[in-house]
Amino acid sequence: MSADPPVTANPWTHLRSHTPARIALGRAGPALPTREILAFGVAHARARDAVHQALDVDALEEQLRADGYAPLRAQSAAPDRATFLTRPDLGRRLDEKSIRGLVAPHRAPEVLVAIEDGLSAVATQRHAATLLAALRALAPQRWSTLPIVIALQGRVALGDAIGERLGAKLRSGRRDR
Repeated sequence: MSADPPVTANPWTHLRSHTPARIALGRAGPALPTREILAFGVAHARARDAVHQALDVDALEEQLRADGYAPLRAQSAAPDRATFLTRPDLGRRLDEKSIRGLVAPHRAPEVLVAIEDGLSAVATQRHAATLLAALRALAPQRWSTLPIVIALQGRVALGDAIGERLGAKLRSGRRDR
């Protein structure tokens, strides 16, 4: 019988406190310990759920209205979540209805906020209103009146298309996302 422990500790374990990355997990023979394999399975399932979960647009819009904003709605050219996940190019463009519905105001905004569900509607739901509140606290006059657009099935670059439609002066100009 061997005196070796069933799980070999990794000498880099102290580095785990510096990163959320899965490093220094140890090993059980040639494989990872069962605990780490199960933890990865749970994390992977949560990530898949987050990617497929829909944004509760009505609740987010209600929260933003309660905070004094008048959010607009938009939709990418991806008609549903499955298309959004398999056709990233469609998530970067506005659909025809949104193109017609988003009209530039008389005075072009310097900046606007596009809130997109992206690959984690959960994160958007949890943090969008909090982020806007933090921005408003920094500069109340500037951040209280800017246009807010909630966009469904949107990739990052959809914000550029929204900014262009509404005539926002500050846009990234990138088209590679």
